[in-house]
Amino acid sequence: MRKPRIFTIACILLLLCDSAIVMAHIYLKEWLGFFDLDKEGSIKSVFSGLQLLTNGFLASFIAYLSSRLRASRPFIALWAMISALFIYLGLDDMMMIHERVGFVLNRLSGFHGTYESFNWLWYFLPFIAIGGIAFILAVRSLAFISVKTRTYAILGLSGFVLTLLIEVIGGQLLNIGLVPLYLKSIIVEESLLLFGETFFLAALVGGATALFLKSYTARGDTIEEISTIKSLTKIPSNTVLSFFIHWSIWAVFFILIIAILFAGFTAAMPLLAHIETLFHVIFPYEAVIRFSVIWVHIVLLIGYRLWIAQRDKRHHRALWNILCFSCILLIVIFAGDWRHRLMEEFSWIRYTTSGFLIAACASSLIHAVHAWRLRLKTLAGTWVFLAGGFLFGAFDELFQFHEWIGGVIENAARLPHVATDLITVGYAFVSLIALIFFFILFRRHYREHLFSLGIFLVAGGIYFLSTLLDTLDGLATHFLKKIALSLSQNPDFIFRDWFALLWSPHNFFNGLEEVLEHTSAVLFFSAIAILLFELKHDTQKKREKRDTLSRALTQRCALISYTIGIIIMIAGIVLGQQSTISTAKTNLIIARPQDGLMHADDLFYNPYWGLIIGNEGAHSVLQYKNGILKKLPDPRHIVSDTDSVTADDFAVYASSGARGAILQYTEPEGWTELWTRNDGLSFPEALVIVDNTIYVVDESKMAIIQLQTGKQPIEWKPEHPDWRTPEGIAYDSAQKKLIVTDDTTGAVFSLVFKVSIKKIARFSHAEDVYITTDGSYIISDNGTGSIYRISSDGTQEKIIQLSRSYRDVQGVASDGTHTYIVTSDGYGQGSFMPSFVLQLKQ
Repeated sequence: MRKPRIFTIACILLLLCDSAIVMAHIYLKEWLGFFDLDKEGSIKSVFSGLQLLTNGFLASFIAYLSSRLRASRPFIALWAMISALFIYLGLDDMMMIHERVGFVLNRLSGFHGTYESFNWLWYFLPFIAIGGIAFILAVRSLAFISVKTRTYAILGLSGFVLTLLIEVIGGQLLNIGLVPLYLKSIIVEESLLLFGETFFLAALVGGATALFLKSYTARGDTIEEISTIKSLTKIPSNTVLSFFIHWSIWAVFFILIIAILFAGFTAAMPLLAHIETLFHVIFPYEAVIRFSVIWVHIVLLIGYRLWIAQRDKRHHRALWNILCFSCILLIVIFAGDWRHRLMEEFSWIRYTTSGFLIAACASSLIHAVHAWRLRLKTLAGTWVFLAGGFLFGAFDELFQFHEWIGGVIENAARLPHVATDLITVGYAFVSLIALIFFFILFRRHYREHLFSLGIFLVAGGIYFLSTLLDTLDGLATHFLKKIALSLSQNPDFIFRDWFALLWSPHNFFNGLEEVLEHTSAVLFFSAIAILLFELKHDTQKKREKRDTLSRALTQRCALISYTIGIIIMIAGIVLGQQSTISTAKTNLIIARPQDGLMHADDLFYNPYWGLIIGNEGAHSVLQYKNGILKKLPDPRHIVSDTDSVTADDFAVYASSGARGAILQYTEPEGWTELWTRNDGLSFPEALVIVDNTIYVVDESKMAIIQLQTGKQPIEWKPEHPDWRTPEGIAYDSAQKKLIVTDDTTGAVFSLVFKVSIKKIARFSHAEDVYITTDGSYIISDNGTGSIYRISSDGTQEKIIQLSRSYRDVQGVASDGTHTYIVTSDGYGQGSFMPSFVLQLKQ
């Protein structure tokens, strides 16, 4: 079995990327606009533009090499023209230059032709003809340079020609009203364009490689030049690759790694859901982050182990062992430290990060001593400086120096808190510049140990990425909020489980930042330690050739590793989809941000008023009745910060914690104030009306307040060890008792005002309670994203389980047939998810 060439593998990967973009348009176009092949700024336009720009730079490289080989001026001019054409096409694909110019010319000429947006074909026809001739000559030139490129070049040119032909046909289809056929023609057109670009890229790489080698041999047969050519012809893939194609292969490799990371995070969510179902548990958000990180670590380690099976190098095995040890440490930290989130100052992960940095410092000092003994003072000084940087990083991780410095600067100059983030970014840029300098110096002295230097460079890149995550989490939150608002406009759109991984971007990105800092510390230590080992032991001796059976097994392992990467990406997309919001039989969104919903926190059902929604963020109260959603009028702008709502047949009542007021709405009078802070209220939240009496929960006082018109408020603070932060309240008319939830302890209490308190149930984070006409209690559990029913006989039953992205359950109500809930509030928690009011039917 012949070992696959890296060049062939790279072409296959690019073609797979092309296919993935087309498949994303077919299946995922409704998710986000950037999956649409026919839209500006889509992922296709960016990818296609990058391919075309790469083609342009390769064509310019061919022109440069041709000039060095003293080719004819027309030949050089041809490739300069091809370079300019590709660069223009790349920019045009990303910025839609030809469409914009076409629209301008349409307005100037008044010509509308077959279809206005396709008239650019006629305006650009002379340039298209010239470009076509140039491309035909380029194909002939590539065949002259290297016969192996002929097939790729012809396929690429065919893709371009067919693309133009189908675009003309598509314009005609759209003009006569055959929209479905036009939409299908877009898929064919863009697929041909992507494949044509990829094939032409392969042809240009082959031609540039051949010219690159000819430029070396044309300069003479010196020993240095011959050795250079031999080094190019004896690389492990047995393929002649020049410097630029080597780095392009690595670029494709890193793109694949990023894709696997994304797919790994995506696939972790359904896997976690299966674990929850199997063991009947619901994991909190912090556990979701930790599980996803460990899952991705394990996937990468498995993939790297298969790569090691192919390479069979000692330093690869050493790195894999260190990474396995690091992964075990992360598992211990994630499983043992539940008192702190990953992003918090006293998380255990800071100790392992600082430990690896100290180990890297010690290894650097050993290198410094070794360099000093060889009288390489500059190199020794560099190692000492690097050791000092590692030591400072370790102590900064333990004692948070940059936080202290940022606090001093902020207080002295009265700057916002962002100053600390800017200091972190400053560290990152200084460190990045220093690491680049170190890499250049080390490459000069350790040119035969590129593996260690490569790890060193990757570690620096990961550290720089971690600092960006620490600084840009606010921008990420803002960006995700915009995306969520845009997606929520589609009534059929469902936020998949993998959105829940980013539910709180601040927590996720800062937690991931700590993991990346840990990983960079591990890689810094690995690079320096492996380099130290290689210097003390001669690892450059050639290994004996393996037998045919061993080589065949290695090739199979290589193919398995490539296949696993593709399977993981596909599984991440397929498993990451779910078609329902909850386990209820019917799921209907009756209010969304586009309806004015913003940080809604509570709701209540009354047969006369229908469903009443406390719209906290928009300072309003909404009414949903007979399928119509409307805002209760508030011309005097009395309503603000609506924490809770309730109603009877006479009026609607709302509490405002910020104003410390209880408001009443009636159809004749509108909104009026009943009680304010002048009456002794502090921060009233949940409320319920019983006859002519209102009972209000004041979380700040941990008390229940009884309000009656014309009487002084009566305050009662129940005595119970689980009474900490009372949240929701309802009234059981059959038992004549108040039912109160506590969202800290998860307890549900049955109370007689100023007489008794009894805990009747306990959940994870009991948020709200509603009592149905049959006497059952409906409880919303924010901790598990579930809705429970407590029957009159005390039996507890989970009736609805929300999908992960909708588990931030707030208020709950029921009309006997449907259960209504407010979900995805996320207010004050850094969530990007908007509010929804859901109508669910079991």
